[in-house]
Amino acid sequence: MSNESTQQTAVNLCQRLKSDKISRSTGVMKAYSIEFRQKIVKAYLQGNTSMRKVAARFEVSKSFVQKLLKPQKTHGHLNLGKPGRVMKSELDKQSTKLTLMVEKYPDATLSE
Repeated sequence: MSNESTQQTAVNLCQRLKSDKISRSTGVMKAYSIEFRQKIVKAYLQGNTSMRKVAARFEVSKSFVQKLLKPQKTHGHLNLGKPGRVMKSELDKQSTKLTLMVEKYPDATLSE
């Protein structure tokens, strides 16, 4: 496959994935698919290109490409599992203490 046809294939894939990127029902951005992430990493690891060029080719940010490649550099493998993480509240650490306080001082709640 020539470099030009490879680049055109990447552009076509980007357009297809970008069109599906925003949920029509909620208007919220969806996470990039594992397939798309793997294509970005593969394109960079083939060599003879920079992160900026790969980012431009796939229409993503350079920092996104860096984030995908970080596990490869630090651990020697790619961890392209499910994207995202669970956000925890600072109050989670204090839930027992808060429960005891509410039981001890029930008049301090909004249910009055």
